[in-house]
Amino acid sequence: MTTEDTVQAQENHIPERARVALRAARQNALRSGHSVLVARQNQLVEVAPDGTTQVRKQISAPVPVVCGQKISRRRTA
Repeated sequence: MTTEDTVQAQENHIPERARVALRAARQNALRSGHSVLVARQNQLVEVAPDGTTQVRKQISAPVPVVCGQKISRRRTA
């Protein structure tokens, strides 16, 4: 296996590792008595440690992205 193959194999695991890390961070925050923010159905929702939720803000719909796609962000004045 070449170095490039090794790097590619490791990079392929990044999405799953990120999901696991985010899930653990969310659980740790809630267990520590802190609220977390999550995006659900075009809303920013605060989840309290006791499981109660409160909508904090309406947000725009997610932008579908294809692997490898580049997106430019418009600058605002």
